[in-house]
Amino acid sequence: MKIAVDVDGVLINLMVEWLRIYNNKYNDNKRLADIKKWAFYEDFGISKQECYNIFHLIKLKDVPEIEPEVYRCLNIINKKHDVDIVTARRESARKELVHKLQTMNIWQGKQYDNLVIVDYEPHTNKKDLDYNVYIDDSPELAIALSSMRSAKKCIVLYTQPWNHHINQYGNNCIARADDWKEVLKWLKQFPCEWAE
Repeated sequence: MKIAVDVDGVLINLMVEWLRIYNNKYNDNKRLADIKKWAFYEDFGISKQECYNIFHLIKLKDVPEIEPEVYRCLNIINKKHDVDIVTARRESARKELVHKLQTMNIWQGKQYDNLVIVDYEPHTNKKDLDYNVYIDDSPELAIALSSMRSAKKCIVLYTQPWNHHINQYGNNCIARADDWKEVLKWLKQFPCEWAE
């Protein structure tokens, strides 16, 4: 299988640092649980551009891993499948991202094959890439993939507060994982026959 692994919300907990910057700037006390939807900035009373401006202030060295030793799971997956890391960010952030991944013991050629950077907009642009399975936290991507049933694409939706409203088995192409052990479980017994 060809597998696309997202970074933010799947490998690293970017929103923890985003919230720290936001709370300092706006003298607020927002928490991860306060993010209820993908366009969360609307509920926070800021523009999309201001949201992106805060993202651009983040230094990846300050961002925690999503869970310890995720590199072990990626290593297992990449031994059996073709794994790329696919992320939406500025191309100029590539070097910083590679360094962050390396500090997490995630190395090109061992835990993944390629680092693919896509545009921020539209949020569903990953769906058109040549992957069978996506490990991602985007509810918009999950919805887009579930509507492409004939395209034989599935998503392991990494649980985050902003994707709780997505049903696990929408049409047998959405599986939900609360941690990387569950990601491994789904990849071993995926609900889509063609994914094996």
